Amino acid sequence: RGLGDVYKRQDINSRADNIRSTLNLIFNNIDIESTIEGFRVLTVDGRGVVGQEIEKIKIPGLDGEYFLNTKLDSRTITVKYLLKANTSLELREKFNKLNMILHTEEPKQILFTDEPLWSFYGVLDSATNIEETSNSIVSSFTFKCLDPYEYKNLDKDENQNTVTISKLATNSTDKIIPSKIEVVLSNDASKV
Repeated sequence: RGLGDVYKRQDINSRADNIRSTLNLIFNNIDIESTIEGFRVLTVDGRGVVGQEIEKIKIPGLDGEYFLNTKLDSRTITVKYLLKANTSLELREKFNKLNMILHTEEPKQILFTDEPLWSFYGVLDSATNIEETSNSIVSSFTFKCLDPYEYKNLDKDENQNTVTISKLATNSTDKIIPSKIEVVLSNDASKV
């Protein structure tokens, strides 16, 4: 027997295409990798530390500046991706579908599957121009999250109609900002 009989040759690229990425993008409740065959997130940038804007004032006669306050900057999340197709026409159709998914009129939920309990809210800000020289394109697009916070997707307690918070902030500078607070009164009241 020759080695060719013992070992079957396999195309590694075709086998890798069938393996789902562990870093999927779900935008506006749409899993893009599942929706567009050949789409794969390669890297994500912008989920780490967010910068601050420092409010300060110059006071005549004093060196330097006087500190007033800080506030978080908006967040920019860049997604580098691979998009593969068999033909040029198929590639164009996939780009059209990607455009339809990403273009929204207001910020939508951005979730990555490596951190499924947390999400951002943003809107498509920009995309890299591409040269269509093949049917396999590596490019990127950027979301602008005017609200820089990352939100935990909380489970609702069905029996009590309340939201269960599993972990509170431990640092005094940490803030928990709920997206909604609902109060249901059991009796008439003039004050809450």
